[in-house]
Amino acid sequence: MRKKFKKMLGLSLSALMMGTVALPSATYIVHAESISTKNPGSAISNGNEISTDSSTDVPSKDSNTNVGTDSGSDSGNEDGSEECTNHVLKKVYGTPASCTEEGIKTHYVCDVCGKLFLDENGENEVSEEEIKIPEAHEWNTPTYDWSGAEVTGDSTELPSEPDGHTVTAKTTCKLCGEELTETEEFSTDTVHTADCTKDPVVKRYATDFANSAFTNNSVTYNTGETNEEHNFTEFSDQIATPATCTEKAQYYLKCSDCDVISTNETDEKEEDEPLGHSFTDKPSNVQAATGTCGSNTYYVQCDRCDAVSDTKTVVVGEATNHLNTVVINQKDATCTKPGYTGDTVCDQCGALIKKGEEIPATGHKTSNKVSDKIAKEATCTTPAKYYLLCDTCNEVTEDTKEVGKPNGHSFTNKDSGKVKDEATCTSPAIHYVQCDNCDEISTDKTIEIGSTDAENHGNIVLKNDKKATCKDEGYTGDEYCEDCGKLVKTGTKIPVTNEHTWDAGKVTKAATCTQAGEKTYTCSVCGATKKEIIKKTEHEWAPRTETKVSGKDVVTTTKKTYDQCSVCKSVRNMKTVNSVRIKTPSVTLKAGKKSFTAKTKKLSGINGYQIRYSVKKNMKKSKTVTTKKTSKTVKKLISKKKYYVQVRAYKTVNGKKVFSSWSKVKNITTKK
Repeated sequence: MRKKFKKMLGLSLSALMMGTVALPSATYIVHAESISTKNPGSAISNGNEISTDSSTDVPSKDSNTNVGTDSGSDSGNEDGSEECTNHVLKKVYGTPASCTEEGIKTHYVCDVCGKLFLDENGENEVSEEEIKIPEAHEWNTPTYDWSGAEVTGDSTELPSEPDGHTVTAKTTCKLCGEELTETEEFSTDTVHTADCTKDPVVKRYATDFANSAFTNNSVTYNTGETNEEHNFTEFSDQIATPATCTEKAQYYLKCSDCDVISTNETDEKEEDEPLGHSFTDKPSNVQAATGTCGSNTYYVQCDRCDAVSDTKTVVVGEATNHLNTVVINQKDATCTKPGYTGDTVCDQCGALIKKGEEIPATGHKTSNKVSDKIAKEATCTTPAKYYLLCDTCNEVTEDTKEVGKPNGHSFTNKDSGKVKDEATCTSPAIHYVQCDNCDEISTDKTIEIGSTDAENHGNIVLKNDKKATCKDEGYTGDEYCEDCGKLVKTGTKIPVTNEHTWDAGKVTKAATCTQAGEKTYTCSVCGATKKEIIKKTEHEWAPRTETKVSGKDVVTTTKKTYDQCSVCKSVRNMKTVNSVRIKTPSVTLKAGKKSFTAKTKKLSGINGYQIRYSVKKNMKKSKTVTTKKTSKTVKKLISKKKYYVQVRAYKTVNGKKVFSSWSKVKNITTKK
């Protein structure tokens, strides 16, 4: 009885979920059972999962089970359902609708009263109709065929009534491939008529499709050709010829249809006027009257053109008509006084026509004419200078000229005071001689002055000197006069120094990446030594990678990355990454009655296989089964239906499943 109840329960739930069994008016109540929230289409009985596969037999209403309500019960609601104050809800997983079958929403059923809810708290009660999902096609984007349109004549001759003009819309269902076609009449509008830039265009549009799969659609047609000639009848803003004194301005014309401006068609505006002449003060070459010793009068010329006024005149020039002129008050310039060009006057009226200009003095001009006036006496190094006479007026000028030769120096015995050599212990002082006539000092002639100086030793030499070291005393040395041999100064002792004379040093212990080194220096005089610490060197890190691959069907790759010192071989930043790659299995299929069997070769080291199948080649809405065996039969399928199948292997690594790639898609058709 218990097993039969489980089987009946499985059918009712599965049928409800798959949408293949309509809900009856009575509400199913499952006592002491709970619907599994782990796997859709299954239930839990006493902690054990039971199948709710749709292939289970449907229990009849008369079967002796705890499913259904007793309409003859004395307790409960008027409709026979059990009164419930605390719902015990069980989840029923929904199924999507197809093109021809209804679906069902995921919902909850109370175990006590049988009421239906959309929420797990039992607050949103719904009817059986409200949990149904109507069947519906999923249409592709439709196409519209306007080949039924009849174009006759140009856009102005198109029929006002579109009778007989049709557009055909077509589409197909993405899920089942069903085709939907609808033909409707369309309306026509003129978008624009033809002009010199645009073709005549009409628009046809359809808006009355009965099926919601089709939306409003339209198309435009070119029904003729543009007009080739422009209609140049309007004025543009571009001036072709500007207005003159006597003519109006000419404007380029533009097309009244497209605003294109002509390059040669022009016209004048009726409201415009010529500019007219502008007679101001511009004299023409036409003389109106002639004066005697006064000005001439000329007719005025237009400022814009060559027209000459016959009334307006202008006076040109001042005193331009004197017939006889003379120049007076001329004066020639001299060496020291300026001259004058003279004034030009009218001999007839005495009027000053032009005032003269001053002529600058010419200045003295000298060449080699020497006066007897001396400018500078001759010296030891320069000859005498004499003033020159002006070549024009013979006056003595400021210009000078050297005459004769210099006197020359006279070096005898005059002491200049400039010392060539100081007096020494063996010779008196020697001074340079000065010129008897000037301050010039000879560069080579000398005289001896005074006597020898016993205390002034000329050439001092150092003897018996010795350098002090870190081991022995030194001596500054004695100073002797090299000329007379006298001891001039006695030397002193130099104490032993504290400074060693260190060599370049020798590395006695080399530094490493982890330890300091040592360098020893030795004094070349006394043999003393000193040591110096050499800082430890830095690691010379270089990246390293070690990769280890093992396994055949389950390939495990262990990759180690780290830094290693190329000097001391120390290691840092060690990281290990393990990756698993599983060989993709192949699959062979065998058809069965409403089933197929998938087989694959055994792969070593794996935990199991997954098989997925679908009625679509792209594996959309596929179902997956898992098995640990190399062969698996998938049952309860549709007979004579093509299924597409793939398989992959998996291995559990650190609690997670690692999958291989899916095998190539193969197909099999089930038997009837």
